[in-house]
Amino acid sequence: MRRLKHSIQWIAVLLLMSMTAWFMTENSAPVQPQLWSLQLPQLSLGAWLVLAFFAGACAASLVTSVALARWRLRLSSVERQNAREKERAATPAVDASPSHR
Repeated sequence: MRRLKHSIQWIAVLLLMSMTAWFMTENSAPVQPQLWSLQLPQLSLGAWLVLAFFAGACAASLVTSVALARWRLRLSSVERQNAREKERAATPAVDASPSHR
């Protein structure tokens, strides 16, 4: 089963790489983008689009990892608080009020 899953992953990667290469060859017109006053080097349109896609994917991954780290921190805090509450509930309560006999 593990070998089948690994093979399917490799096939998916190869398919993605071949589609990316095809996309880049179909969009081969040279362009030279300009960001504000920064003149970027001239590359094919396909190359710029693929670079922009990967830059966006990396940025999304970074933002998601920060949000996930915050969520895990909050979860561990809640788990610690829950453990303290369970510990408190498990110990018998001691009556601190003076007894009247």
